[in-house]
Amino acid sequence: MRSIDRADPFSRLAAQVLAFSGATVLVLAGVVGLGMRDTVAHADPTPSVVDGPTAAMVDVAPGGVVEPSDVPEALAVWYRGAESHPDVFAEVPCFCGCEAMLGHRHLLDCFVRADGDGWEAHALGCGVCLGEAEQVLALVADGAVTGEVVDAVIDRWSDPYLDPQE
Repeated sequence: MRSIDRADPFSRLAAQVLAFSGATVLVLAGVVGLGMRDTVAHADPTPSVVDGPTAAMVDVAPGGVVEPSDVPEALAVWYRGAESHPDVFAEVPCFCGCEAMLGHRHLLDCFVRADGDGWEAHALGCGVCLGEAEQVLALVADGAVTGEVVDAVIDRWSDPYLDPQE
């Protein structure tokens, strides 16, 4: 490596440009890094079900039994809706992936345990299940029949590249 001759004006200029460029790169890297850290630190990987359901789920929420008294009222309405309309919920496919992870057969299994032993905890943490239930109950309230409800849910929630509940 060639040493810089401090007496040579060209060498001094080259050293200053190099130092300025290096400092600029470090400052920019720091700014970008801080911006990314702030984004990551404030990012919430799971949507807030209190704010409303979304389809932005990363993993399938775990299953299990949940006591009705432990379910917030904002979500309990969907559980009670599933209990009130089991015939409709049992025809609606779920698109969150729970069939593979939890053995669910349809949307009803996301809310009511298949063995009849209470409410299923899975839907509490799943924006897809909550969103589908919200849509089902709105359609039922509007007088839609089961086939129309199923078609509407499939149209909204299915991935055109994947088949539901295979």
